[in-house]
Formats: sequence, C-alpha cells, structure tokens
Amino acid sequence: MAKTRITITLDEKYVKDLDRIARIKKINRSALVEEAILLWEKENINRALVYGYQSMVKEDSQVVEEYIKIAGEILDD
Repeated sequence: MAKTRITITLDEKYVKDLDRIARIKKINRSALVEEAILLWEKENINRALVYGYQSMVKEDSQVVEEYIKIAGEILDD
C-alpha cells in the first residue's frame, strides 16, 4: 500500500505517550499510529457485528413469539 506523509498536531502528553510506546515496541511513530488505526477499525467492526447479532436475536425472538401466538390461536380454534 502506498504511504502518504501527513502532519498532525497533538497535545504534548500524547506525543510523549506515543514515543514511549513506540520505544517499547521498537517501532517508529508512523508504524504505531498505523497499528492504532488498524486496532480501532477492528474494534469498530467487532462492535458492529455484536450489535448486528444482538439485533438479529431480538428480531428472531419477536418472530418466534409471533409464531407461538399464531399457533396458540390455531389450536384454540
């Protein structure tokens, strides 16, 4: 993938944190920022999947309840 050079402005605290973590991981700032963005993307995808599955379960349970209601009405007839 092609790389593009950008300039950003951060609070000094974040720059210090960035440098400290980069030093520990033995990578440069750019690699650390890229890693952080990839992690952020994965977490957002996971959150979306969890929300989607939870919504499906809720919808499925509503469908099941509707079928139970219909079955009950049929059996009552």
